[in-house]
Amino acid sequence: MVNKWQVIIISAVVLLSTPAFSFNSEQEPSWTKAERSRSPLTDVSIYKGQSGSPIAFARTNMTGQFIEVIAYGTNDPKMTVSGSHAISLALATARAIAYEKMAEQVGRIRVNSMTLLRNELIRVKGLKIKVEEVIKGARIFDEKYKKMGPKEVRALVKLGLLISGGSNNLLRPMYALIPVKVPMTLHCPKHTKQGNRPPPKTPGTDNAPAKESTSLPETSATKPAPPKQFTSLIVDASGLGARPALFPRILSANSKKVVYDRTMVEKMIFLQSQSIVKYASSVEKAEKSYSKFIGELPLIIAASGTDGSLKTDLLISSKDSGYVLEANIDTEFLKKARVVLILN
Repeated sequence: MVNKWQVIIISAVVLLSTPAFSFNSEQEPSWTKAERSRSPLTDVSIYKGQSGSPIAFARTNMTGQFIEVIAYGTNDPKMTVSGSHAISLALATARAIAYEKMAEQVGRIRVNSMTLLRNELIRVKGLKIKVEEVIKGARIFDEKYKKMGPKEVRALVKLGLLISGGSNNLLRPMYALIPVKVPMTLHCPKHTKQGNRPPPKTPGTDNAPAKESTSLPETSATKPAPPKQFTSLIVDASGLGARPALFPRILSANSKKVVYDRTMVEKMIFLQSQSIVKYASSVEKAEKSYSKFIGELPLIIAASGTDGSLKTDLLISSKDSGYVLEANIDTEFLKKARVVLILN
């Protein structure tokens, strides 16, 4: 039989543990403190209510291609008829706030060097409807609640949405409505499908008598080295203040000729797995995180500046522009969207 002192001790433990859970769940998440001011790849927002206390935290992570929202909600005790009803109302409030802030984060995403996604939503009514459907289908990762009184509850809802990749993501409806042109393969007289070398001439076909070869047979030491088969492109824009976007472009600095943009990427690449670029904060992290994606021999060049008011397009030298387009002929890494941009 439980005596009086045991009851007192158990009650004290419960009372001491309860505020700890409540305090931890209502504070700013650790990732907002770490990423709010240091990483251009993550857009962090803190939303406050009328009382000045945070009601939601949100982040748009362009490296991981996801949006995450943590929202809090309470119920009105005067409109609550029971304890279970209080829990239901608090969770419903937190969910509503989470979806509202999710929509705000989506509207702040940079589409390209001049446009935010909210402008695209206003311009294309059908796109707005489809994106709203995707937002409603965002995944709820966690729900918690804490009873603050007989009919008063505080709830927490964690909501997540993929920007690209997966079966339900933000870009899928966009790609369904925005036409993507796949250009014809670029041809260069120096490169052909036969191993990047011109086809050998057949003796006698050029109306000249065939001559016996007097040169020494080629050995491994005398054969020219085969051209490098670059598997991807890494553009280092460190220190330029560039910002991530859904459809960034790479331009030649002098002529503003497009070296890479969304029209050069195969549409199915968008729908199946990724956007047109991946982001990393350093070349080393890109090689470590995307080793399979970039392959054995990425072509690494440095950006010389940014273009556009939102600073999402990168400028490279005309020499590097020609180098990228020539290297792309062999392995078509641009068509496969095997491009990583380094921002920090």
